[in-house]
Amino acid sequence: MRLESAIICDAATVREGLVHILGGGVSVLSRAQFPATMGVSVAIGVRLIVEELAVEQSIGVAVNDVAGALVGSMETEIVVPREVNQPGGPPVIPLVVPIGMILLPAEGVYSVEISVNGKAQISLPFEARLLEVES
Repeated sequence: MRLESAIICDAATVREGLVHILGGGVSVLSRAQFPATMGVSVAIGVRLIVEELAVEQSIGVAVNDVAGALVGSMETEIVVPREVNQPGGPPVIPLVVPIGMILLPAEGVYSVEISVNGKAQISLPFEARLLEVES
C-alpha cells in the first residue's frame, strides 16, 4: 500500500469514493488555552496493489511534539474488497482519520506522522499557538 495524499483539515467526509474536505491545509491551530484538543481530522488517500486487496491493511496517525515525543495516536484498519479492482489497478482509497480529541499539552511545534503497515510515510508539521484576543 502506498500513501498518495494526506492533509490536515477542519473536517472531511468520504462519499461515493470521494473525499470532501472542509478547511484543508491546516498548519496553525489557534486555541484559547492549553491543554487543548486538536479539533481536526486527517484526510488520506492510499493506493493498494492487487495482491493487497481483501487483506487487512493498517494506517497509523501519530501526533508528536517537536522533540519527537508521542502526544497521541489513532490507528485504523481497512480491508478493500477485490471487487474494487479496476482496469489499470485499484483506485486511490480515500480515508478520514479523526484526531480531534488528541490533547495538545502546550503551545509549540508538532507533527502528524502517518504510517502504512508500520512504515513511516509522511510528516505533516503544524504549530499550536494561543489565540490572540484583541482588546
